[in-house]
Amino acid sequence: MGDEKVDGFISGPCDAYIEGGLEDMYVITVSGTVRGFSVIKGNLVELMMMKHEDHRKGWGSTLLSAMEEKLFESHSEIVLDSFENNHKTNQFYLKNGWKNTATEFDEDAGENIYKFIKKK
Repeated sequence: MGDEKVDGFISGPCDAYIEGGLEDMYVITVSGTVRGFSVIKGNLVELMMMKHEDHRKGWGSTLLSAMEEKLFESHSEIVLDSFENNHKTNQFYLKNGWKNTATEFDEDAGENIYKFIKKK
């Protein structure tokens, strides 16, 4: 998500979303402090968020790798979406072996999203 969308999500529906997805959530902690989390649904990495100050420390890659490992236990192909304008995040996924296979317009968000796929 872009910064504005993240801020809107955090200030609104984030708590309810998290409570509804606890069984599908992965959390990364460092020295007892939550640094990021992700939610998976089926073969979809539905959400992944890291604290901004923790970018480029390798913890996001560790979290993503753990999710991929779990998803590949039951799926041969996994997917995620990312907003087109979220350049740093898109580069992160590409660096971690994901392929951008399509661009679609998201009516709700009013902007393009990239469709990423990774195969076992």
